[in-house]
Amino acid sequence: MERKKAIEQILDHAAIEAWSNAFGKLSFNRYEGQALRGFLEEMDHLIDRRDDIDRLRSEFQASPATGNLQPDSAQQRRLYSLTKIYFDTYYGALSHLSSVVGRFSKVFGGVAHTDNKSFLVWLEKYHANLSRELNAGKIVFRELESARQFRALLNHPQQFSPPDWATEVRPTYNIVHIVMHGAQSRSGKIPPGSTRSKIPSVLNADWRMDAPDEVSVTNCLANASMPILSEILAQRGPAAAFVRVDTRQAEALKAVRTGGRRISPGANITKA
Repeated sequence: MERKKAIEQILDHAAIEAWSNAFGKLSFNRYEGQALRGFLEEMDHLIDRRDDIDRLRSEFQASPATGNLQPDSAQQRRLYSLTKIYFDTYYGALSHLSSVVGRFSKVFGGVAHTDNKSFLVWLEKYHANLSRELNAGKIVFRELESARQFRALLNHPQQFSPPDWATEVRPTYNIVHIVMHGAQSRSGKIPPGSTRSKIPSVLNADWRMDAPDEVSVTNCLANASMPILSEILAQRGPAAAFVRVDTRQAEALKAVRTGGRRISPGANITKA
């Protein structure tokens, strides 16, 4: 069976540095400047955590029987740990972007959000008012909301029936990732963002929630944040400030408009 090509890791540290250099030529008050630095630093951390997961995957050995990558028990536990760290970092980066919007009140109309769910709703509406070439598109925000919901499940298990986890590799794409699963509540409810399990005999569960692809989530967050950063540059500095960011890095921050998740339906599931 033909395997799908990996989504490209478009966002890199050089792209973040390009934005930092562009903002470094402008003047901000202490609150605005720290909000920008905090967001860009958190995006640097997010890139590192994204790459940590793929470095671990590079250690997995293929199963002689199926040809699929098969992590051992220790590698599975490490993948779960790194996945949790990644989504915590994503949540922090999203919070920092919300802080940027709040601190630049004259640019964005004085909006402030106390939680990331409402901020994502606002951010999607903000993009909807942009030109077609700048609007990230609904699929990007579905991916970002899925990432937020997955992080909520990892960090707030008390809100649901106690979940369990497993590792999964898809037959059409050899990427091992984490899938959460569990029992429905006594009233039949399942966690937001999860789906009714189609393979209960394997997971022995009523619902499942796949970890969104970390490369896709990183790209999508960059895509969603680009118009925010560009608007600050446009209003606070000369037009040439953004032009000085070289073409390669400008394209890098555009990321992929489709989100481009690396995983596709079908599953082989293992658990230590």
